[in-house]
Amino acid sequence: MMIIFAIYICLLMTITALAFAKLKPKCVSSDRMRAFNRWTWSITVLATLASILFSWPVNIYSMDSLWRPAGAAFNASTVWSFVLLGATVIRYFIFRDQRA
Repeated sequence: MMIIFAIYICLLMTITALAFAKLKPKCVSSDRMRAFNRWTWSITVLATLASILFSWPVNIYSMDSLWRPAGAAFNASTVWSFVLLGATVIRYFIFRDQRA
């Protein structure tokens, strides 16, 4: 069962990171895009770490102690994907009509 969680987590995080990297508007100022990307990755990492630190002791006390890391990783990968997919949509709508 842990292998299924690991595959899900790796697949979900990889797909959303690739979607964020590949789906970007054309002809945009590179400085503004780099700044947005830097802030997005910072917020993503902080939200993921916050999810891990919150879910480990609080949300999963009913689970066996061996499943706590899996529950925390599942929560973290979900937060990671939501933040990156949301940032992809926001980046597309903010920068889509701008020219370099």
